[in-house]
Amino acid sequence: MNDACWLENLVEGHLSNPMFGAETLAEWMHLSPLQLRLLTRRAFGMSPSQFINSRRLRLAALLLGRYEHPYVVCRMAGFSCMRLFRRSFARGFHMTPAEFQATMRRIEGQGGVVLDSLLSPAFRFIDETRGVS
Repeated sequence: MNDACWLENLVEGHLSNPMFGAETLAEWMHLSPLQLRLLTRRAFGMSPSQFINSRRLRLAALLLGRYEHPYVVCRMAGFSCMRLFRRSFARGFHMTPAEFQATMRRIEGQGGVVLDSLLSPAFRFIDETRGVS
């Protein structure tokens, strides 16, 4: 398993912990903050904090797609408060968590495929920052 894959698995395994961040990750990996920043820039094209936040947003979108209440999603995705979650989600997806859920319901009601019509563009937006299309 390469460094990027290993790092991605490590991060995704700790997303629900609101105390998990770049500093904790560097400490666990026995790297200086600068070394971790260089690693994540090389592997994902973003800072450690941006990478962790992008994975939290991806998890939140998937959980919202299962119609979890936004407050529950906020906690499960590791955001420390609703205000931060709502602001981060709106910045990443250009809509609030409630608007995201309403859009998903509307698409499903029209017989659309949610992952193809809504989630993929949203994930593409998140992944653009790491150079994935």
